[in-house]
Amino acid sequence: MDWVTLNVGGEIYKTTRLTLTHREPESMLARMFCPDQPIPSARDENGAYLIDRDGRLFSSILHYLRNGTIANPKDSISAIVDEALFYGLLGMVELIKTERKTDVLTRRDFIRIIAGTSHQSELRFQGVDLSGLDLSKLDLRNINFKYACLRGCNLANADLSHCCLDWADLQHATLDGAKLHLVSGRNVNLEAASMKQCDFVHPTGGHANFEGANLKEANLEGSSMEGLMLRTANLKHANLKHCVMARVNMAGANCEGCDFTGSNIHKINVRGANLERAVLDGVNIGGS
Repeated sequence: MDWVTLNVGGEIYKTTRLTLTHREPESMLARMFCPDQPIPSARDENGAYLIDRDGRLFSSILHYLRNGTIANPKDSISAIVDEALFYGLLGMVELIKTERKTDVLTRRDFIRIIAGTSHQSELRFQGVDLSGLDLSKLDLRNINFKYACLRGCNLANADLSHCCLDWADLQHATLDGAKLHLVSGRNVNLEAASMKQCDFVHPTGGHANFEGANLKEANLEGSSMEGLMLRTANLKHANLKHCVMARVNMAGANCEGCDFTGSNIHKINVRGANLERAVLDGVNIGGS
């Protein structure tokens, strides 16, 4: 068994490489001790890996990595959450939130996480509950929000380019002015979301994919949606006024009661779509 010694803020811990890597393989600790490409780390005079964090609190981190549970802490929960966030142990944070029934992940916490990661790297928030969080105006590129709960979140003017929103829950979320270049949003739930003046159009011509999405009663007024994939999506009673929708694929979509007033629908694909009671006043079908 591959044992390692850690010097965390002067406290010495001995554990195995497997313990540090198997439970949350995308965490900072897992990347430090990954057998294939470990991140270089300084060592003390005895060869222990140096980590400049609270050594006493690390016992709670190690307990979680070994057992997958949260020990009854003698220390402040918020202090343990701070340590878990530093080490990138998002599963631990979520478990604390579930067990303590407290909203432990704040906007400040989220900013701290993304500030320590390149926008070209994929952060994994798959299945995490972020409901109601204010993430407005943040650079959220390349984050994996698959199955995440973002219900009621404020994402206004955020950059969500290249994000994965597949099967995520964004009911009643605010995305006004958000950038959604090359987003994968298959089967995402955006019911009653405010999405005014969203930008789905990547400069290179690539298209976002919202196939099967629930956009019932969503407000997309004034959005740039050229080439967007909305096949089989539910857009019942959605507000699509004054949108650029040229070459949007809405084949098989439910567009009952949709309001397309003043939109550019040049070469839109509505084969098999339900357009019952759709409003098409002043639409532009000529491409200009």
